[in-house]
Amino acid sequence: MIQYTMQVQHFARATLTHRQWHLNYYHSIAESILDVYNLACMYFQLCNLHTRDDVVPIFLDKPGVAGWDARLGVTEGGWRQVLPAAAEALQCFYPKPALWVADPLLHDKVVVIKTAVAGVGPYNRKWPGPPETADRFRSVYQKVDTRLTTQYREGLLKCLGVQPAQFHPAGPYKVTIVNREYHAGRHIVNTQDIAREVNAMEQVSNCSVAQLEDLTFKQQMAVYAESQVVIMTHGAALGNVLFMSPGSVALFYNWLKIGGSPHTWVTDVIQDFALPVNFVGLSTEDRRFIYPQKEVLSISCRVQVSMCCAVLCSAVMKIFIHNNRWS
Repeated sequence: MIQYTMQVQHFARATLTHRQWHLNYYHSIAESILDVYNLACMYFQLCNLHTRDDVVPIFLDKPGVAGWDARLGVTEGGWRQVLPAAAEALQCFYPKPALWVADPLLHDKVVVIKTAVAGVGPYNRKWPGPPETADRFRSVYQKVDTRLTTQYREGLLKCLGVQPAQFHPAGPYKVTIVNREYHAGRHIVNTQDIAREVNAMEQVSNCSVAQLEDLTFKQQMAVYAESQVVIMTHGAALGNVLFMSPGSVALFYNWLKIGGSPHTWVTDVIQDFALPVNFVGLSTEDRRFIYPQKEVLSISCRVQVSMCCAVLCSAVMKIFIHNNRWS
């Protein structure tokens, strides 16, 4: 007679959720981790930093098997291996490593959870998609309470020891241009030219160029927290808007045409997290190219920015329109 010995893994509390586009920095920081935080806060009444060491986030997906992950060339591994910033952010609230249902750490084990919350519940902070899906999304889910989103944002800043800078509304302004690596696409070819012209502006104290690919999570947070004006193209780094200083300006360029508003990723984050950040959106009017090449840009403002910031943004936009070359 053959006898089998099966190990049993006990967890006191766990959340069971799905990570949408989970190897994307933005979707991880601004959506998936917030899902876990919202559930633990609402149903376990655990809302403070480092007080939830008995909560284990368990994800119902297997990283790297299809869709976006396959296009990235990722075949196995999770946040710990391929997106350490997300793993670090999650551990700010839940010190125990997160797991996924096919995690090697659970191989050949029976998992016993005393109390679990499965799914996201009635509250969901995700990008709802273009207008044809957004209305359906909003008819099913309610927005996460802004008190919780504020606690979440402040918790991450406190955990990593990053303090948003305080700026004078009238300047002079500290401006950062966030660029992407050339091979990644959406790369601004002439960032140094733009930086020189912005540095020459009377209202600017300093304009620098930052690339985030090799920065730690804390370093990325600091780039945004210490900038009064951030200029960047659409991309996953827009999740760092969470860490910008009150009264700062986010100037984003996007070539996508979604429901007449290509900036819903950013504006939804600003609204859902109740961020005191001014937004200026640039988009192309010329639809002949998927990627912009010296196209005419237009502006849409989500909120009324201060007069001085408006002057700066107007000047920056002229530089974009006349000098910018995109790859």
